[in-house]
Amino acid sequence: MFRSTSRSLVKQSFALVAAALVAGCSGGGGGGSTPGPTPTPPPPLTPQTAHSADGFVDSIGINTHLGAIGSPYAQGAFGTIETLLVSLGVRHVRDSAYTAGSNASICSYENGLASKGIKFTFETAVTFGAPDILGWAACSGPALEIFESANEYDINHPQSQNATWPAVLRTYQQLLYTTVKGNASTASIPVLAPALTTGGAYTDLGNVQSYADYGNIHEGFDGFYPGTPGYGSGGYGSIPYEIAQAKPEAPNELFYVTEAAYSTAHVTNGGDLASQEKYVPRLLLDNFNAGLPRTYFYELLDEPNDGSIPPDLADGLCTVNLAPKPSYTALQSLIALLADPGATFTPGALAYGISGASSDVRETLLQKRSGDFYLAIWREASDFDPNALTDTPVTPENVTLLLAKAPAAASVYAYNSGESFVKTTVTPATTIPITVTDQVSVVDLSGL
Repeated sequence: MFRSTSRSLVKQSFALVAAALVAGCSGGGGGGSTPGPTPTPPPPLTPQTAHSADGFVDSIGINTHLGAIGSPYAQGAFGTIETLLVSLGVRHVRDSAYTAGSNASICSYENGLASKGIKFTFETAVTFGAPDILGWAACSGPALEIFESANEYDINHPQSQNATWPAVLRTYQQLLYTTVKGNASTASIPVLAPALTTGGAYTDLGNVQSYADYGNIHEGFDGFYPGTPGYGSGGYGSIPYEIAQAKPEAPNELFYVTEAAYSTAHVTNGGDLASQEKYVPRLLLDNFNAGLPRTYFYELLDEPNDGSIPPDLADGLCTVNLAPKPSYTALQSLIALLADPGATFTPGALAYGISGASSDVRETLLQKRSGDFYLAIWREASDFDPNALTDTPVTPENVTLLLAKAPAAASVYAYNSGESFVKTTVTPATTIPITVTDQVSVVDLSGL
């Protein structure tokens, strides 16, 4: 996001210096008595405005199914699930709302999580009436953060079988919005438009932004890496494609990603443990760079709904037995490093550039309230071939971080074999060497 301008200036700088040196060496002839021209100093690096480090952390959510009886989310395991959520460090969970009077025990669990700083987006259904919406709001109490419209309604209501589904969904969206906004106790609660599954469905639904605070998309990468330019016609499967196809429902609003998945099922359109571990942090940073205010990863636990997929090799960050996968630990480490809760502040700017980087190097510049800058950097490349079902190793790349002034202190955080960050202190200077891999690394710069 911040890479192209800085790198262009760095290249211009090197070109100007090289040209000056060549000119100095080629002129004069007579024994070197005639001095060459003074080299032109490189132009200053362009300052780049950082985002809040805690703002990135706050953009991360996770899906659960706490009321899914017979699944790993069964209420008997809730104590362990609560520990997993709190330890992960996420503050936002997406789950289902229920009609008034049902699953009241779920509300008590969710209220307990709210006391630990975890709030919920509740997906609703077109069968809900105003009493159901307000009843669930009263039941969930402090756990309620966002109400969401019906989920992927177009899947079970294709126009070939039910040509009225767009009108039904539009009517429900209006009911949901006016009910929430028309009640004093819920008026401040944001309302999401529905997530649909195809561009055609979004077009059929049409513009509902008068009755939504945010649009809504789901991302499905079919095992391809999150920065893919697309694996189908017109960029199909890429992040820009998913945003563009959903625009008809909310042309002028930001979009939440309420589901974004990476499977560990070693089957076609799946992945493996290694690719999920690398892709999850990158996916969240890529979406953040794309201006998407929140991404809910799908999901916390594997659910063995498909008998063809081993129960411990599905979408979850944890297995069906509630054991963390490498992706859980990697995300946990990233959140722990960047979390910085507190009062709102305006991040500053940092003049920097990256020398020697290939075109797939990506960056996200963040800042904490302490003033420290945190530069997340990685190679956005494919680690797994979802068709051949083979890993595709990415070669590490040595680059140089160029700074307009030397920091007071500098360190680099990189993942170890246990998917936890390890800090390495480096010499604070205006040039800092970095090894960039397909895993996110973070450079911490103090005193700038």
